[in-house]
Amino acid sequence: MDFYGVMHKFTNDLIRLGDSLAAMRTYDLIRALDAIPYIDDKIDLSDIHLYGHGEYSLYAELAAAIDERMK
Repeated sequence: MDFYGVMHKFTNDLIRLGDSLAAMRTYDLIRALDAIPYIDDKIDLSDIHLYGHGEYSLYAELAAAIDERMK
């Protein structure tokens, strides 16, 4: 298990628990959107756009599919 590293073990543990790393990272994006009003109340939440690049764009696409606040 040491050969594959920490992320491999973490992903493997999540799968055994019935969860996935993609689900966790998608949830993180949605929670980040929920936190915006607490950080700066002047940000227009109706104009939030996600830009994903490469293999990590999957998380942005999944978050936009789940939460209609993201475009």
